[in-house]
Amino acid sequence: MSKLVKVSSSNDRIRKIIDMKNLTLTQLSNMTGVAVSSISLYVNNKRTPAQNSIMAISSALNINPAWLMGYDVPMEQLFLHDVIDNITPDSDCDSKLIELIKIAQGLDQKCINILIDVANSLEKNI
Repeated sequence: MSKLVKVSSSNDRIRKIIDMKNLTLTQLSNMTGVAVSSISLYVNNKRTPAQNSIMAISSALNINPAWLMGYDVPMEQLFLHDVIDNITPDSDCDSKLIELIKIAQGLDQKCINILIDVANSLEKNI
């Protein structure tokens, strides 16, 4: 697994996304629930945003929270269903795997853990 490299600050990235989307601080505040005064402190490098502010901004603007934190990753937020929906299966096995992933997306963590245990058990018996 590759290591994430920080190439910018969250303050710079917040400024950048505000400029890119032509937002005012008030508009961003209304979209995120983060106070205008806090956003002002972020864009003026007076305070670093807390994790909850990063998540609120990234969620409201549909951007990758890691990008917003300054890491060298794509800005766009990718969702598993977007990736899965664009895969063209090469075989029946691929089709079944995609079907399984789509089912797993709707499960809670306890069910996912059971599914993983079953898969591991099957793998040992093959």
